[in-house]
Amino acid sequence: MSIRKTFSLLGLVICLYGCSDRPEEFLGGFSEYEIVELHDNNYTPKNSYSYALGHSYSSTEDAIEGISKIVSSSDSTKATANVFHVANSNKKQCVIVHRENMSQLTLNHELGHCFHPILFSHLEIKAPTILKGIEDDKKWSDYYLESFAEIVAGTRSFSLDGDKSYIIKRIQEIESSSDSEKMLPYKRSIPLLKHLSDFLDSADLPASPEEQVNLILEKIYFEPKFNKALQRVNR
Repeated sequence: MSIRKTFSLLGLVICLYGCSDRPEEFLGGFSEYEIVELHDNNYTPKNSYSYALGHSYSSTEDAIEGISKIVSSSDSTKATANVFHVANSNKKQCVIVHRENMSQLTLNHELGHCFHPILFSHLEIKAPTILKGIEDDKKWSDYYLESFAEIVAGTRSFSLDGDKSYIIKRIQEIESSSDSEKMLPYKRSIPLLKHLSDFLDSADLPASPEEQVNLILEKIYFEPKFNKALQRVNR
């Protein structure tokens, strides 16, 4: 399946600790990752891959270059992530390009996007029209993708940290942001994050990140009562 959408978010809190280990813990083996600071001309990828057909980029180096251009194109874009299937392999690679002083909140959010293959496998069955819109880069697709990244980041952060500090800070950050059109998908995710917070009070989360994502998709994301974005089909 092609994964063409690229994602970004403004971050506010400087990542002062734990960032070096966070990606590996967060992803838990689901995907490999490359996290690149914008304009770091000396960066050498940990792994250089060719990507499966259908992606917007053909290789690790191509993705880093292309995503760097996206981040550079807007001063308000602090980080952008995309995930790719490696050619002739079951491996996946998530590439994140960020400006200096990336926040912990932004890092968690971008890592949430690395789990998109799980979302897409569900949409292929439950909502193929939405999946087609995402692959066609429809403007409304951000509502589905950003809300997904938010609840994944909230769930994985809770699982790793043992508290809901990320969810609380994330809601505060989004609520205090502007009401610009760019921020609307994030504003729309606040009810999901609040419901996730309640859900986690009594949830028995499975051990693996993949199983956790599958659980919250079923219990939260695909509940139209909470995810208003899922009512925007064909818009």
